[in-house]
Amino acid sequence: MNGDDPRSETPPPSRQLRIAIQTRPARAVTDEWDWQILAACRGMDVEIFYHPARERCRQKNQRITQAKAVCQTCPVITECATWALQTREPYGVWGGLSEDERADILGIPNPRYTRTPRTRTQPAPAATQPPQTR
Repeated sequence: MNGDDPRSETPPPSRQLRIAIQTRPARAVTDEWDWQILAACRGMDVEIFYHPARERCRQKNQRITQAKAVCQTCPVITECATWALQTREPYGVWGGLSEDERADILGIPNPRYTRTPRTRTQPAPAATQPPQTR
């Protein structure tokens, strides 16, 4: 095509920006975080929500129970749980759900080491065998 043909030109940057603004409405960054202002855990010591290194099972269960008690009084428990599930938050108690409970809901073995989600009805991938040679 001819370089002078206006149909072959890329729109100027100002026009590209207008196109982007028209197709993607702007949202305030705080829209996704405002719920945290109302959280019952706001300002609390985070140790009951996140596990320390080398935590034993009994202490873990006690800590999770304490964290869930705080969550049950929270006015934004649903928003918190939704956030943790949508972002695949790997650590801590969020929205009254432990790491293991979130992994179960998401159908993954562990929220810390997952790459691709699986549905509950979808079986684990079978081990592949190398092709046999003759």
